[in-house]
Amino acid sequence: MQFRPEITTAVVHRYPALGGTEQCVRHGVDPEELPARGRALESTARDNAGRLTDAFLDRAATASA
Repeated sequence: MQFRPEITTAVVHRYPALGGTEQCVRHGVDPEELPARGRALESTARDNAGRLTDAFLDRAATASA
């Protein structure tokens, strides 16, 4: 599994056209529904990415201290 906090809704919209359709289907995701799912989760994903970044920076700051 890979987590990509920098992925935007625009990228999610293009993903099926960039060759992701087969991958979506293989993982049980309807590629036609992917853009709507991305929009629905955008706010939560943005908040999670912010928390992930903050946690990383906090760890990095204490590790180098």
